Amino acid sequence: MKTKMHIKKTFTQNDRRQALKIALIYTTVGLTWVLSSNFVENRLTKTIKAVMYFETFEDTIFVFSSAMLLYLLLVYQFRRNTIVEANLIKSETRLSLALTATRMGVWEWNLQSNDVFWSPECYDIIGIREFNETFTAFSELIHPDDSAYITATMEKALEQQANFSTEFRIIRPDGELCWLSNHGGATYNADGKPLTIFGTVRDITKQKCSEEILRNSKEQFVKAFNQCPFMMTISTLEEGRYIEINEPFLKTLGLRREEVIGFTYRETNIYVNPGQRDLFVQNARNLGFIKDHEINLRKRDGNTIMCLFSAQVIELQQKLFLLTTMIDVTDRKKAEEALKNSEERYRRLFEVESDPVLMVDLRTGLFTEVNTSARKMYGYTNEEFLQLSPINLSAEPDKTEKFIERGKTSVPLRWHLKKDGTVFPVEIAGSYFEYQNRKMHVAVIRDITERIRNEKHLVELNQKLRALSEHLQTVQERERMAMARDIHDEIGQYLTVLKLDLEWIELRLHTDGSDLSERVNEMRASIDQMTVSVQQLAANLRPPLLDSLGLTAAIEWHIDEFRKRSGLECYVMLNEDIDPLDQQVSTAVMRIVQEGLTNIARHARATEISVSLCIREGNLILEISDNGCGIAPEQINSSKAYGLMGMQERARNCNGELTINGRPDYGTILSLAIPIDTGD
Repeated sequence: MKTKMHIKKTFTQNDRRQALKIALIYTTVGLTWVLSSNFVENRLTKTIKAVMYFETFEDTIFVFSSAMLLYLLLVYQFRRNTIVEANLIKSETRLSLALTATRMGVWEWNLQSNDVFWSPECYDIIGIREFNETFTAFSELIHPDDSAYITATMEKALEQQANFSTEFRIIRPDGELCWLSNHGGATYNADGKPLTIFGTVRDITKQKCSEEILRNSKEQFVKAFNQCPFMMTISTLEEGRYIEINEPFLKTLGLRREEVIGFTYRETNIYVNPGQRDLFVQNARNLGFIKDHEINLRKRDGNTIMCLFSAQVIELQQKLFLLTTMIDVTDRKKAEEALKNSEERYRRLFEVESDPVLMVDLRTGLFTEVNTSARKMYGYTNEEFLQLSPINLSAEPDKTEKFIERGKTSVPLRWHLKKDGTVFPVEIAGSYFEYQNRKMHVAVIRDITERIRNEKHLVELNQKLRALSEHLQTVQERERMAMARDIHDEIGQYLTVLKLDLEWIELRLHTDGSDLSERVNEMRASIDQMTVSVQQLAANLRPPLLDSLGLTAAIEWHIDEFRKRSGLECYVMLNEDIDPLDQQVSTAVMRIVQEGLTNIARHARATEISVSLCIREGNLILEISDNGCGIAPEQINSSKAYGLMGMQERARNCNGELTINGRPDYGTILSLAIPIDTGD
């Protein structure tokens, strides 16, 4: 509407005035010619005036009629030109809108002048505003890999005088890669020489990206289809005719590709119940897909498998197909059945277990299951139990909470609380696991009241036995001391008197009694030997230096005697500042030294020994080592190693610790540590 008003206004104000001016000029010229010609004719011919006036009138009418006709012709021509111009403007406007809407540019290349015309859309597509409008300038933007292709295509089109269509890449001034679609042709002279080349150009970068994405998507689909570990097929929706299958499908069912492709599902006879497949397809047609339906398939050997059947309706080349995925769950079904049986067995064991068994949900902290033994022990019903937490059963809630937070699986002794308020000791063994996406803790509770009572009785009995052993050792030492004193004092005195009597007899013998004198000398020697033996016996029963000079002197004397008897090289390092010591400690250390040296002489096959005694960090430290064969662990733990057990017992009676370590061919080390009061 606006376009028509614009055309009418333009014609009235300009074109009509111009047509009227031409008509007036034509009339003026015509009248001037008529009047002047008549005047000349009148002067020359002197004809009748009436005839002259009539001709003048006739000519005037002719001039005016011609002027009016000329005016109408001009008006018609102007109107027609205006309409043509308006239509042309309208067409150009529509073309411009179409080019803008489709992002399509128009170009023209004058081969004579090498000038290139670009529409505004071309500038937008190329991404440039200031441009040297020549084909050479544009060719510099073409991707190097596509330049030869563009030149060859256009040369071929010009040679054949045919239209051309190309797709190529350009590199915009900002560095961005752009795909262009170019369609066009050329004009030629009479000799067939091209004059101009024209065409349209369109940005197809997004289209190319979409095509690339689509191509990659197709490749990924084919790759996923072929490499999928599950059975997959593509079949026609109506007939169920297979057009594609993957390798797992063939391998699982034991079929060959040529036995399936091109055949329907009924012809292949792989469905145990084909009606199931028909029902699934009907549902897929209605919903577009189905998921995880159980179906039985038949293998080549006749065995059947259970599968999860999922399907999706897809469109390929304007036809509907069914994309199916089948997962073999035969083993899973068997496992589920085994799990079900296992759970049943677990349930039976859970209930018949003699010890209480409780299961706790760690998220809520409440019991989820308890067995009959738990209900009997604690006195709660099953419903009451399910409202309780482990802290409700504990007589030490703070400690129980800490054990749960730390994830302890074994608790040796805890005190629990029954419903009636009875507190009793328990032993807890448990484990943590995940069940139905919940972290659980199962605990086996054992009432150890009787065991604690028995252990307490055993501890008391052991304490009594140790006290008795200590008392026996004390009594033994006292008796040894008394025996040593009696042997030394009484028997020694008798032997001394006997020796004096023999000397007296020898003085009164006759000088010629050589045989009798020799006999007396032998008796004196025997008495001397007996005196030494009595002294040695008394020293072994109780070293005399232990009570008179202390532990250090007694050990040094005993080692010196041991060296004389055994012939072994002895290295001694004693701290003389350790005396005085408690008599029980001194006696125990002395007896351990004696037993240790005796064992070395009997079993070690050593050539040298080392003994050290000192005080270190409030402990009396004794070490005896040798270079012998080394004691074996089974010898240390032997039930017949009475000497070692005696040393251990003496160390325990003094609150000490005795360790023995041996290495084959490297000897044995005996270490004793007894805490003593240093007086600090």
